[in-house]
Amino acid sequence: MLKTILFAAAALVLGVLAIVLPDRLFPPDVNYRTISSLGEAFRGFVLGGFRFALGAFAGLALAAAATSVGGAGARRPVALAVSALFALGVVGVSGFAFRGLSHFPSGGSLEERHRWADMRLDRPYREVVAWAGASSAVREACGESLRFGPASGTRNVVFAGSGEWTATLTLDVEGEKGSARLAVTAVLPYSPREARPVVSSATLEAEGRRRGLDSSGAALEVAPRERGSSE
Repeated sequence: MLKTILFAAAALVLGVLAIVLPDRLFPPDVNYRTISSLGEAFRGFVLGGFRFALGAFAGLALAAAATSVGGAGARRPVALAVSALFALGVVGVSGFAFRGLSHFPSGGSLEERHRWADMRLDRPYREVVAWAGASSAVREACGESLRFGPASGTRNVVFAGSGEWTATLTLDVEGEKGSARLAVTAVLPYSPREARPVVSSATLEAEGRRRGLDSSGAALEVAPRERGSSE
């Protein structure tokens, strides 16, 4: 009876730890992805079940190894311990495997980051880039020949809702006049296909100045009091 309780406790403890610990020790990068509530729930259920099963197996193997020390089979405890460690190792890398191996190239060039976002963030990214490329304020600051890419260390997420995408993007912009950083929050309907993003907020930072943009991409006028305080 005591042995059964030991095995059950070891399986339960290791199973729960296998679910909780990996993402606490190695937090997943949630700043560069498309998020769907249903997809995340399914992924969490499958990933959690997979981790619990491997953790429970590791707990049982370690308990069996501990109770078999000193027995007739000298190799059995070692084999069980190795099996448990292998299972825990799989748990450790399971988050990367379930979330995909296409990692954001944070140290890559602007073109590399743009290609990644074009593939991974899909139509919402392309539509926001098209909006930014037509923005009069962005063209005034950076020029006519513009290049874009997600900024490293910032928020670049697309949330897939029931009938629309909500994109929160921070873009590095480069042109013949200079470079800038553009933060945009926009909503894009799934249909019709030719729908354009509705920009709820946009901030352009160029030459040490930050300016808000309206939904058309034009710079917002600075109030007299704000202009005087900035001077």
